[in-house]
Amino acid sequence: MELKKNGIMEYVAGRSNLACTIFVPYDCDNNCPFCTSKWMYRESGIKMDIDKIIEMIKIVNLSKTVMEFVITGGEPTANLDMLKRIVRACDKPVYINTTLPKKNIDNVIRYINTEHKIFGVNISRQFGKLNNLYKFIASPEDLKKLRKPVRINVMRTNVWKKELDSFMETWLLNKHFLLNLREDYRYITNENLKVRNEVVDYLAEKYVYIGSGGCMVCNGETFVNPETDKFIHYHRGIEHSCVRFESKTYINDLIIRPDGKAFDDWDWSVELNGEIIQKIK
Repeated sequence: MELKKNGIMEYVAGRSNLACTIFVPYDCDNNCPFCTSKWMYRESGIKMDIDKIIEMIKIVNLSKTVMEFVITGGEPTANLDMLKRIVRACDKPVYINTTLPKKNIDNVIRYINTEHKIFGVNISRQFGKLNNLYKFIASPEDLKKLRKPVRINVMRTNVWKKELDSFMETWLLNKHFLLNLREDYRYITNENLKVRNEVVDYLAEKYVYIGSGGCMVCNGETFVNPETDKFIHYHRGIEHSCVRFESKTYINDLIIRPDGKAFDDWDWSVELNGEIIQKIK
């Protein structure tokens, strides 16, 4: 398909909140075991260019189809001044993916709580015993100060059933907190993406099923504990964010790399210019 020539793109059926994910240029020192971005900074040779990131954000702002920005990393809060600059450039709701490090934590939380463009925060944590990572990231007491909707992201591991209850008790601190149990994307395929599996069976037996949602590239089920009113969402996804079929690309997410270039997928094989972005429908 000659995407650059004809620019035929559509958002995935059933999703109204087409997002633009911005990989901010921070090769942080957290060394999180669940990080999927280290190779981008240390092996790909991609250099960050904040000015070009801002330029691309302004182009995406003009899109009537893209409804929100997701700022991820690296660690978006590692440089608060630069994060503020990125958020100021966004004319649509902003969500932040972060581990929420302890460094400068009071200023970061104050900014998140008072910046009207930030609609929510996705905070990564992990199952297992406290390790060196927990010396550097915000505590549950810190997280309780957040006033925006919070989603606690944790990857499913071999101890998830054993530690799920205690994990939820530790991190789901307010009514506006939700647990996002994330599947290890390396083991998700088109064949097993929407198949009812042991995770769904376990959660359905333990909690009350609320509903499911999904699109052509991801799927998820939501449950609630009626005794505690705490919510858990089981999220499955695959490593691409678009599906190419004949002359069309069904897109679920725009990607802005640290060098400011835009793509329609996580593999960065198809670069998008401003004209193509405006043709997304």
